[in-house]
Amino acid sequence: MRKIKLGDWVCPSGNSCAVTFEQDASHVGHLWFAWEVPPPLTRHDYAHYRAVIIPAVLAKFQALGLKPSSSRPLRTGGVA
Repeated sequence: MRKIKLGDWVCPSGNSCAVTFEQDASHVGHLWFAWEVPPPLTRHDYAHYRAVIIPAVLAKFQALGLKPSSSRPLRTGGVA
């Protein structure tokens, strides 16, 4: 299994998340968001997640040369 830490982000409330990409032996990829305080997020934190965290995660994902496959779609999930 391939595991790459994409980064850590802090929301306006102080809640934070660490994001990791994992790829299993069949090359299916997963993005894991490990939250200090699990969702539901506050309204401001959710806005920050959408405007800052997701674009930053996607940029890091692409900078590493990773991309979803049309035959093996990228799945997101894993709130911890």
